[in-house]
Amino acid sequence: MSYPAGSRAEFSLILHSIQRTLDFNGRARRSELLYYQIAVALLGIVIGFGSMTIMSLQQRVLLLSLMQIVTAIPLFALFARRLHDQDRSGWWALPLPVIIAFNMTDNYHRWADDGQIPSLPLPLTIIRSLAIIAMLVFTFWPGTQGPNRFGKDPRPA
Repeated sequence: MSYPAGSRAEFSLILHSIQRTLDFNGRARRSELLYYQIAVALLGIVIGFGSMTIMSLQQRVLLLSLMQIVTAIPLFALFARRLHDQDRSGWWALPLPVIIAFNMTDNYHRWADDGQIPSLPLPLTIIRSLAIIAMLVFTFWPGTQGPNRFGKDPRPA
């Protein structure tokens, strides 16, 4: 099966992200991060729906939590490279583990309480919301034109 030119390029960006799982050096385009997130979301939907008939709630939550941990590692490196594209330090990616930790807490409560999710205390809800907003802003903020201290411009010339 051959992909149209656009699909081939998008798929290669996803593969590029996976190949650079632990690479925190260099720069990443907005599209590279977005395509990776879309691929992870689609994988989660497929695994979630596929496991509904053959697994209990606890097993599904465990499987999806494991998937979230496995896919978070490349996401963290990719997000740091995305920040490098904006000429920011990769340390600005630290809100990402906060978001993931809160999501893991929600998953644990689903497993432990058989689907009943208690609400987080207000300060934690505010921190989680601010971390999500910061991640979204940094994701869509345009990168610097031309080379910067983290490398050459990842966009085609």
